[in-house]
Amino acid sequence: MTKLPDETLLDLPTGWGTLAPEPVAAEADPTAPQQVRQWIEEHRADLRFALNSPDNFEYEQPGRDYMDGKPDPLGAAVVAELLGSYCQDQGSTNLAIDAWRIEHGLEFAAAALVAGAGVCAWRRPQWTRTSNARVYERDAKILNDGLCSTVAGRFRDRTRTAALLAAIEQCGDAEYDRVRAAVEEQRTTPVRRLIAALLLPREGDWMLEACAEYPVQAGATDGGLWPFIKTVEQLDALSSKALLPTYVSMMTLGTLLSNLETASLPALTATLGQSFAFGGTHGHNKNGPDWVLQAIAMVPTDEAVNYLIARLDSPRAFNAACEAARRFPVRSLRLAAATSATADREVRRRLAGFIDAIDPALFEAALVSLSDDERTEIRRIVDRVDWVPDANPEDLPGPLAEPPWAAKKPANKRQAVLELEAEDQTVLEWLEGEQEEWANLEPSYWPNGSASHDWAGALESNLAPGEGRLGGNVVAFAPLPLARRMLDEWNHPYRISYNMDTAPRALARFGEDVMDDVIASVEKDRGLCDVLLPLENLAIARMVAEWHSKLKSMRPQAGRWLDQHQEGAARLLIPDAVGKRGRRRTTAEKTLAHLARTVGAQVVTQAAERYGPEALEAVQPILAEAATEGSEIKPPKVGSWAIPALLPQVLLVDSERALPDASVRHLMSILALGDGRYLDVIAQQCDPASLAAFCNALFAQWIDSGGDSKDMWVLDRLGRFGNAETVRALAPLILTWPGQSFHERSIRALKVLRSIGTEEALREMHRVSLRCKYQGVRDHAEEMVAAVASDLGLTGEQLADRLVPDLGLGEDASLVLDYGPRQFKVGFDEQLKPFVQDSDGKPRKSLPKPGAKDDAEVAEASRKRFSLLKKELRTAASDLVKRLERAMVEDRTWTRAEFDASFVNHPLVWHLTRRLVWTAEMNGKRFAFRVAEDRSFADAEDEVLEVPQDAVIRLPHPLRFDGDVDKWGETLADYEILQPFEQLSRPSYAFTAEELETGRLTRFEKAEVPVGALIGLTSAGWDRMLPEDGGVEPGMFKELGHAGYLVIHLDPGIWVGAISECPDQTLEAVFLTHSRPSAYDLQFDLDSFRGNRIDPVEASEILASLSKITKTA
Repeated sequence: MTKLPDETLLDLPTGWGTLAPEPVAAEADPTAPQQVRQWIEEHRADLRFALNSPDNFEYEQPGRDYMDGKPDPLGAAVVAELLGSYCQDQGSTNLAIDAWRIEHGLEFAAAALVAGAGVCAWRRPQWTRTSNARVYERDAKILNDGLCSTVAGRFRDRTRTAALLAAIEQCGDAEYDRVRAAVEEQRTTPVRRLIAALLLPREGDWMLEACAEYPVQAGATDGGLWPFIKTVEQLDALSSKALLPTYVSMMTLGTLLSNLETASLPALTATLGQSFAFGGTHGHNKNGPDWVLQAIAMVPTDEAVNYLIARLDSPRAFNAACEAARRFPVRSLRLAAATSATADREVRRRLAGFIDAIDPALFEAALVSLSDDERTEIRRIVDRVDWVPDANPEDLPGPLAEPPWAAKKPANKRQAVLELEAEDQTVLEWLEGEQEEWANLEPSYWPNGSASHDWAGALESNLAPGEGRLGGNVVAFAPLPLARRMLDEWNHPYRISYNMDTAPRALARFGEDVMDDVIASVEKDRGLCDVLLPLENLAIARMVAEWHSKLKSMRPQAGRWLDQHQEGAARLLIPDAVGKRGRRRTTAEKTLAHLARTVGAQVVTQAAERYGPEALEAVQPILAEAATEGSEIKPPKVGSWAIPALLPQVLLVDSERALPDASVRHLMSILALGDGRYLDVIAQQCDPASLAAFCNALFAQWIDSGGDSKDMWVLDRLGRFGNAETVRALAPLILTWPGQSFHERSIRALKVLRSIGTEEALREMHRVSLRCKYQGVRDHAEEMVAAVASDLGLTGEQLADRLVPDLGLGEDASLVLDYGPRQFKVGFDEQLKPFVQDSDGKPRKSLPKPGAKDDAEVAEASRKRFSLLKKELRTAASDLVKRLERAMVEDRTWTRAEFDASFVNHPLVWHLTRRLVWTAEMNGKRFAFRVAEDRSFADAEDEVLEVPQDAVIRLPHPLRFDGDVDKWGETLADYEILQPFEQLSRPSYAFTAEELETGRLTRFEKAEVPVGALIGLTSAGWDRMLPEDGGVEPGMFKELGHAGYLVIHLDPGIWVGAISECPDQTLEAVFLTHSRPSAYDLQFDLDSFRGNRIDPVEASEILASLSKITKTA
């Protein structure tokens, strides 16, 4: 009978060592006193110079006393630090400690070590072993603060400190009491109390006190203390049980497990909960979460295994749980049975994978140890009784029954080796309009305005000996006579070099005269590959074949050339494909096979016929393989993070059968194919809902594992199979990924949202365009929103109006939550914050918990509905209020039909619409109105108004208001209507005549402003200047329409990537200028500043922002 393992043992596997110090002899080095005294005498003058520094006043006398032979513990530590390069050899030998022991006894050495626990001597980098005091002592400063792991590290290393520890441990009771008393006197600071506790581990109270005082970093405890935590009481005394991620290693965790055994679980779980966020990137310690989970899997307790079972949806936790299952089979089965009894089908799927990890023999032996009910539950899990049954092989989509790369390929009979010569000549052939387009391309960066450039000078300088680096610029952009001279008079021994700006334009201007140079430039820089599109010759065909066959990144570009030169490519590559075996033949064969698959075999056969019947016969095996579907596909490698056992079943369209395990693996591989082939087949034959759930779960696994960039296909496939859950998962990630250096992920996720194309997806895409703080991502989102709007014949704002969610509100714009015998009505305030009233209209603080008489199921559904409503409102309401305020400032207009649909009749927006005052304009006449409770229109006197269907509707700014603002304010006050933002009460500002004349806004200058307030201006359309060489942004600016710019010159400026380094900024200068400001040219220029073109509302809003941040309003 199979023997079950002992499930009470904690057994550390190989590689999980401990940080316990190796045994060290307790004897002191007898030569230490003489050596240390010798160093002191050699450097006495330097030491006195350092101690005499004003910075070291409190250490001067103790240091002098020790140098003169007096037993002063602090002085001994100070002198040892100043002589650090001599007394310590990179931490391995500290002769000072041995000198202290021999000269003044064990108790003095212990006291000196504690007294100097926080003392450090800073020396200039030029410190050398000389007595030149000016080199190292002038700036010497002794610090006495803080705790760091390196201090505790002295007690782990094989050093003289370890010898001192051994000596204290071995000394008699009387000597120990003297040591304790001497150390007690030095326990005056947290760092000294810590070192005292580590030096005298018998003093349990000291260690508890040190643990309680140990500082927390980022919510966790660093690695210096963990090797010394040996009791539950010490662990509980720590401010944080979490281990700082930097120090998570198998050695540290092994030490923790060895010291605390089963009591280590709280520290391990706290480390995962505080230090590592599941689904994150975990900084530089990517293996940290896996190590902690593996450590949990070693703990022989129900709590540890249950912790892992509760997290089986995480691939990291699942792998660790499988280790625990193999280590503790009986416990794992028992706890799995208990979990399964109340679990849903998906949880039982994960439990089945968890149980599958147990060795079959151990599984059968462990079953015997379970109760009858537990065995029944386990059988229910492993027999998959509540799973959708597997589909029959003949009912599966073809690629999922047998993946294309598994198909048998025809035997390779390519034995022929022919010596053929390609019909090679360089051909230049333009598509219609292409040459003209390329000839008129503008340079992206050099020079700015080619007409004004000194091209004659550029010509001469590039023809001079040793020059010519920018000859391509002259050929591409200089006037034609000068460009022609550059070609005719070029006398350098190397070719003219072209770049992305110059190559297409030069080729369009001079064609055959520059072809060879352009081709040579492409050979050096593949980034220029598209300039080859009009060209055709053997060298190009070979280059393209290499790219298409060997370089995945170049395949799209190579494909464009092949599409444009199908017949020429085939004709040029035939000799290579049937010629001498090697790399050139392989790439030619693969390229011809690609042409046969994508264009047709006739392209290859016709090209081969030009070389004779032998060539035609030699290419037949290539065509035969090309005809085999999927023959060119290499099986994609899916990362180990993808665990099929954790994924939901994928059902066929009838929803009565599911993909078997083998087909699930094939499905993941097909999803990983870069070209997306076979996705149509899968979409047609698989249930959309289950396919979406599968892809969402696969994406969640990828995120949980750290999101390897090689597997970005997981994200891309969500665009084809994603749903509303996908949108909700991606929305927050798009906003945060750029801050984690994952800018490309956010861009691809935006493309996913556009591909999904639902209102919810477009809504989130629009929200990113408004709220993302990363300019590049925000710009991409704006472009996508504009493209979608254009496709629909709308503007971006019109699209945004249509995307506002109704959140399931009724026609009366309210929501009723049902508890069975009780109902509650949800209303909304001026900020769209929900509030609750009972059926009698009495307000309640919040939605109550269900009572005994309520329908539990109905009430719980209502509570979940209210919770989701509040979550959705947090973002929808904020965005809507900001958009309305921006519409007011920008004087946006609506037709009456748009106004009715998007504002009056919208169940959510209606709550804001009725709190604002609007204007209608028709035939040059404008009047103000509001929307009453019954959705009719009323004037300031509360008289009913008729708004014509062809009227233009606006949300007026007070400066554009055609009516009595005060009267409207009284009307709203009478109805106790609060506005969602300042409209009627909005303060107005204007530039003074002096400011427009001088260009200086002195009222704001010299004001100190928090840097966060300045950053906040970017949400109001301000731009931060590009950083200077030191990485400091010197100012900000706001474009004033067609009038010019308003510029703020900051001192000291905003540090890129370290904004908090300069929390307060001085507005050194605030001025108007016509020119767009540059980081290197903060000058104001009023010569052409068009102050008369400043819109009064825009000026008021800008000045209001400045008044607010400078508190000058």
